[in-house]
Amino acid sequence: MKLYSIGTNEYEADVEKLIRRRLSRQEPLTLPIAAEKRTGGSFVTVGTDSDEERLALSAALAEVLTEDIRYFAIADMAAKLPFSPGEKRRILTAALENACRFIDLSAVAARVFDYLSSSSTLILEGFLRFRMQDVLETWSVCVDAAAEQQILADEFRELSALIGLFAAFRPLEEPALTVVLHHDGSCTITEQRDEGEGFRIDCAPECGDSVTDLIRGMEPRSIRIVDMSLGKCEKLRTTISERFGALITDDE
Repeated sequence: MKLYSIGTNEYEADVEKLIRRRLSRQEPLTLPIAAEKRTGGSFVTVGTDSDEERLALSAALAEVLTEDIRYFAIADMAAKLPFSPGEKRRILTAALENACRFIDLSAVAARVFDYLSSSSTLILEGFLRFRMQDVLETWSVCVDAAAEQQILADEFRELSALIGLFAAFRPLEEPALTVVLHHDGSCTITEQRDEGEGFRIDCAPECGDSVTDLIRGMEPRSIRIVDMSLGKCEKLRTTISERFGALITDDE
């Protein structure tokens, strides 16, 4: 029987519990697992008698790394961002959801299998950093994307507040709006006024709900949609039409 020492020195995870849970999915195999007594970290000893059992252990460890340890790795990335605790939680949730879409379990399991062929010790964070660098980079991109979305959401809330303040002090005139939908998924809101004055607001892609909230806050007398998105903004166009149907004029 070949024995493997598997665990973590950094993450606050119960490695024995994680491996047992993931191995339970590899029925009907039952591998011997024993917790190691160490002053720091969380380690277990797992034994295998054949390549079939090592393959099952590799599949279980692939799930531990990509499902369980993923949370700790991405949480560490999010914790280093200059956001409030509440914003970091939202960023973490979004990043975790996006990261799961880019995981190839079979490929990770193959890496673990090859590693266990020549080594009897696997430290989870070390394996992530040196054998799964591409996966870590993908997770980092997911964190950055979630942080960017948080910044956009914050900016939109601030803009909505400013629009509300502006509306409170401007003449009591309901604006006529033009909403231009662009091919990159973004849109531009402009005000039509006879005297040539007005405003222009550029909205980033994927901000549909914020756009409709913004329009509602302006209380327009009419809305003209100019669709140059080639279908990229179909959802936003439909939402605006459904929510402000009576106000839509010259829908193009």
